[in-house]
Amino acid sequence: MTVLAPRIYVKFHIPTVGTALLLFGKNLILVLTNNSSFPKIGPLLAQLTKAVADFEAAQAAVHTRALGAIAARNRARAALTVVLRQVRTHIQQVAETHPDDAESIAQSLGLSLSKPARRTKPPLTVKPGKLSGSVELVARAPGGRASHEWQWSTDGKSWTAAPSTLRARTVIAGLTPATLVYFRHRVITKDGPSEWGQVVSAIIQ
Repeated sequence: MTVLAPRIYVKFHIPTVGTALLLFGKNLILVLTNNSSFPKIGPLLAQLTKAVADFEAAQAAVHTRALGAIAARNRARAALTVVLRQVRTHIQQVAETHPDDAESIAQSLGLSLSKPARRTKPPLTVKPGKLSGSVELVARAPGGRASHEWQWSTDGKSWTAAPSTLRARTVIAGLTPATLVYFRHRVITKDGPSEWGQVVSAIIQ
């Protein structure tokens, strides 16, 4: 079985304000030039250099109030943004290709890494069982030794107990397909039983 490493994310936020966008582009040119972590950046760096120069010239022309200067500035800004997105993609690919060096690669550009948010396992999950009329319940296991109690109901008021388990999962069979059934779970530790957890419902298949 192949275990996939968590994806690496490089924080790369493209400014929307003209002055900040220009400074951001110029700084990227500076830190990417002769950067050994990006040996294949040459053609893209040339595009970035031209896009920055074009935007700077177009922005300066706006102050002259020349006819069409604002539209030309907007086109130059859009073109620069497109190139910056391509640079972002390239940086991201390099970081993912070299995960052990990703942090130092990002730092060499004045950037940082952002770890993807960890998904919190829900307290109780209901999955379709292998047989019609059955479900598999999977609970979030507490730390330490515990036993698990399970109940199900067709109205959310009257509950039927399923056999207790030592594992944080069980299968309940014999349910009526195409009906809505409610499930709940609690743990029993050396300190006694917990409160019943959040009720989860599912339509039986």
